[in-house]
Amino acid sequence: MSFNDYPDVQHQSSRSHAGMISADYRYGLKEYRLGIGIAPYAKFQKPVGSFTPASQITEDLTIKDAKSIGASLYVSYYPLDFIKCDCPTIDKRGLWFKQSLFIQPEIGFEVKKYYTTPSAELSDLDKLISAGLFVGVDIPYFYPLMISPMLGLKKYFQLNDNPLFGAKRNPLAVEAGIRFGFGRL
Repeated sequence: MSFNDYPDVQHQSSRSHAGMISADYRYGLKEYRLGIGIAPYAKFQKPVGSFTPASQITEDLTIKDAKSIGASLYVSYYPLDFIKCDCPTIDKRGLWFKQSLFIQPEIGFEVKKYYTTPSAELSDLDKLISAGLFVGVDIPYFYPLMISPMLGLKKYFQLNDNPLFGAKRNPLAVEAGIRFGFGRL
């Protein structure tokens, strides 16, 4: 679910629902539990209710949905278990949360296309830069498979003017997701 501060002229809710699919690869450092990764993604977004933007094109134009592609560069950091240790004398049972909690800052770039009713010919795509912060935990399912639920905030910064909105806007999103991965950092 994401919350966007679109300049709606009818004072409708600016909330929208979005689904995203992504594939990523992360490289882990040898001595530390720190991973650097890149994640290309595709996103499908639909505003809640009838959303009318502040547009100069026509007065009865509404946004029905948006589709975008992008990529994020991120760092996964395990603050409670940062230094890797092969310590056979330490009993690792009961330390699941300490070993699993991670913080993931990220930056990214996204290109978004809006689809309207009635259909309008828009020449510009939205180009956005994003910055986000996520928190998650690694849950070992069947080793080496890891399931990692994540929750975070992402702020978008529009780079170009879009005729739909008349001015640049910087939406904020609350995102939740599940990552399926192999191995542990």
